[in-house]
Amino acid sequence: MGTTTIDYLLTRFYTGSCLRNHGLRVIYHLLATKRLKFNLFLEINDLTEVWVDYE
Repeated sequence: MGTTTIDYLLTRFYTGSCLRNHGLRVIYHLLATKRLKFNLFLEINDLTEVWVDYE
């Protein structure tokens, strides 16, 4: 498993304001379907650390 922040994913894969909004929806979907994992006890924002499972 690797860790990164939501902001890093957005700047790496979704540049521009329109794409960033779409990217945020995609990331929230991945969090909701548990493809990305995060600490449920922390507030979700751009600096939230998420865990990515490589398998």
